Amino acid sequence: MKSFLISTYLMSLDCFGKIGRVHSVFEHSFNFIVEGKLIHVTDARDYLSSFGIRMSPEDFQELRAFAKVGSVVKLTDVSLSIYDSQGIKKMTFGTIERVSLRLIPCRYDEKVLLHFRQQLEQYNLMEHLGIDIGQRGQVYFERMIRPKSCDQEWQELVNFFIGRGKGLTPSGDDLLLGYLFILKLFQVLEIEQLEFALSRSLSATTIVSQNYLQTLLEGFASLPLIELNRWLLNPEGKKLEQVIASILSFGHTSGKDTAFGMLLGVQRLLSKNIVFNNVS
Repeated sequence: MKSFLISTYLMSLDCFGKIGRVHSVFEHSFNFIVEGKLIHVTDARDYLSSFGIRMSPEDFQELRAFAKVGSVVKLTDVSLSIYDSQGIKKMTFGTIERVSLRLIPCRYDEKVLLHFRQQLEQYNLMEHLGIDIGQRGQVYFERMIRPKSCDQEWQELVNFFIGRGKGLTPSGDDLLLGYLFILKLFQVLEIEQLEFALSRSLSATTIVSQNYLQTLLEGFASLPLIELNRWLLNPEGKKLEQVIASILSFGHTSGKDTAFGMLLGVQRLLSKNIVFNNVS
């Protein structure tokens, strides 16, 4: 009996539809798209996408052999089939373990946040970003730390970063994702303005970034970010260095871009004149 892990964001394997196509393929993962929604499949031991499925390396390699960009994917609530020129590969999901990747709100703890900021600052993240932000970007960084809570300024900020950079998840998107993640965890008052600006601008970036940002807007994040969420709730648990290292390992610069966005979010939390919605 084959066993699989699946994010609770996916209510079922076929929750978005019955027919899709392979979108992108990598050594240890591939994405397929159904009605504009991505599902991420991987064999990585320490990773599960917010919209993902994780399986054993053996099962993954069987599927990946058929997963070519554009290949048809057929779904039921318990199976996944890939149609390729060499034939059909069907995999039936026996035991499915559902993993909650929903964010859990955190309470403000200055001591914990100062320690988190100190750890992030050791990596000199700004020097390793995937984009050259220039003087204008520096202005927006300052706004992210000390925003004026003006709808127009939030939209200008999002417009500057969204889609900026190369790759399936441009660096500007990763930075926004890390920043949004922190503000969302702590329910900062201006989160609604940032979320509104992002929701209006998702079409300006790649389909992969759209899906990661959209799931975060809906309150879900990938496993390494959820591990950070758990650490912020219980700093005596897993070592923070391990949690940060897992995030930094994303892609070529995605992890560093995301972590820098988190750093800006933490600096926002530690600044003055901040109001929280539901968590004090």
